[in-house]
Amino acid sequence: MKEYESGWCALEVLESLNLILTTPYSKEEVHQALKKMHPSKAPCLDGIHAVFYQRFWYIDGDDVSRFVTGILNGNPILDLTNATNIALIPKKKKPQVAANY
Repeated sequence: MKEYESGWCALEVLESLNLILTTPYSKEEVHQALKKMHPSKAPCLDGIHAVFYQRFWYIDGDDVSRFVTGILNGNPILDLTNATNIALIPKKKKPQVAANY
């Protein structure tokens, strides 16, 4: 058993696999994930779809990857990035109260 920051625990992951799992994310991994995203799905709070970042990666790729890898590699999340869009879908034709959604 090894001692970790969270206390004593049995080693369940091989050291070679642990090395892979704890390797920091890279710009190339972010780019590969972005290319796999559907171009018009899930806009951010700013309304920009994945297609924008896919098409203009050569311009904004460094900034986007620095931001994304920063979060994935353990840097604190800014308040703006920790927000959510909520879309209310009405259950009635003329909703008047929250229960109508």
